[in-house]
Amino acid sequence: MNWITRSALVVTIFASPLLAGEGLFVSSSFDDACAKAKTEGKLVFVDFYTTWCAPCKIMDKTTFTDETVIKWLGENTIPLKIDAEKEVALATKYRIDSYPSLLFVKPDGEVAGLLSGVHAPEEFLAEANAIKSGKSPIERAKEKLEAAGENDPMARMDYAQSLVRMGKYEEALKEYLWCYDHGNDNAIGFTGVRNSYLLSDIARLGRKHPPALEELRKRRDAAEARVISEAPKKASMWSMFGEGMRDKPALDFASLNRELGEEERTLEIYDQLRAEHPDWPAVKQLQRSVFDQLLKNKRYEEIVASTDIESRIAGRISGMEMVSSMIPEEQREEVEAIRRRMLVEEIAKYYEVLMGVEDLVAAARLADKALEIDDSQETYNLLAWHGYLSGKPIPANVTQAQKAFEMSNESSAAILDTLVRVLDALDKTKEACELLGAKEADFENERDRALIKSCQQDFGC
Repeated sequence: MNWITRSALVVTIFASPLLAGEGLFVSSSFDDACAKAKTEGKLVFVDFYTTWCAPCKIMDKTTFTDETVIKWLGENTIPLKIDAEKEVALATKYRIDSYPSLLFVKPDGEVAGLLSGVHAPEEFLAEANAIKSGKSPIERAKEKLEAAGENDPMARMDYAQSLVRMGKYEEALKEYLWCYDHGNDNAIGFTGVRNSYLLSDIARLGRKHPPALEELRKRRDAAEARVISEAPKKASMWSMFGEGMRDKPALDFASLNRELGEEERTLEIYDQLRAEHPDWPAVKQLQRSVFDQLLKNKRYEEIVASTDIESRIAGRISGMEMVSSMIPEEQREEVEAIRRRMLVEEIAKYYEVLMGVEDLVAAARLADKALEIDDSQETYNLLAWHGYLSGKPIPANVTQAQKAFEMSNESSAAILDTLVRVLDALDKTKEACELLGAKEADFENERDRALIKSCQQDFGC
């Protein structure tokens, strides 16, 4: 399993639709593919993707251009590529909820195997051959778990995912909870996976199996109790270099609340501890976790007081450059696009903070930095939008939104929405209404027209 395989790592990037590997896949309906597979004695292979799935694009540029993979799929399957957001009924039938999902189906529609996430060619072929041999997904996952050792949390997570796909929710939950409760004891560096991908898997299971959410709440409540009771403790040398690298109740508390959709609870405890003793270590540990909540509540002064924003962004840029050198070359382009997008989104949030405290010089420097990283229409629009959210937009935000709208060939209703809202906030409502009226007829999509109509109603056009 490579470092980007986790199915939860599905990140929105702005790119053209998938094109790579299109010669491999046949143009056919699913039912016709099943009929053909029956005649030819093959399986049906379906690459479920979405247009915004970055790992899908990695598969297209690597695995699905590999000659051995192309040959194997051609000889053993009827290969289809299906946009899960267009074929919703089919995706729902096969419980597709992460991308890419790589489905092997028998001609009668029965699932032969399902893989999730990025798989390198060799790994994909090993899994595909195991599926062809007739082994069930659970059998194969169990074999991998036994080979890795039952105390390997990553292998147990994969086993749990197989159980989920087969509808064995209670068994899957048991495996997931073992990983959460004991994974750190058995794998160095598991903390990051534990508080991100693993929690996402459990929360996703909770949408089908409510007891999973109850178990997360139990662990959240226990972490909260520890945060409060241990708040005055200062970090010891042992906690920095020993167990403390893995035992972080504040991180657990915040991460659990995030997956439960209860981030306000993290902010509540942060405020409680900060009011009592702002110098307590727990307050500092929680600060980063409550950033989005502080931003949402426009507590900009507080963020500025606790963060050297420009140093933080410089560190993030340096870290991105260092990590890029470690990414396999065939994945670098797509992964760097993901990381650039994430970094620009972070910069835009801090841009909003600096706009909110009216430090326009520092805000302009951040805007320039964001555009150095990615000068796309999305970045211009993002900066304009966060300027608007600050409640103190400036003419530069109009310029940013206008630039983004021009770059979209004046075809994006979302960017137009940003532009007219910035104009309205700058007391240029008449100009905003005139622009909406002039462009209204250009948009035929029902959703776009609804967005424009909403603006007109808000402004009293």
